[in-house]
Amino acid sequence: MIINGKKTKEMLIGTASKVCMSPVILNDLPIERVDTFKLLVVYLSNDLKWEKHVNAVTSRVLSA
Repeated sequence: MIINGKKTKEMLIGTASKVCMSPVILNDLPIERVDTFKLLVVYLSNDLKWEKHVNAVTSRVLSA
């Protein structure tokens, strides 16, 4: 399997997100570190709260 470093994201969950860690390097490119991302229509956040997902779903419902 070949990993595409440009599309790969890293997310630290829980207390690990508060610790300063060096970035992950893949093929001489740093992997982007994110706080939230969308995976299969569900928004995941590093604090494991549903706020981002609920806001996204609510805004879609209200705009329909």
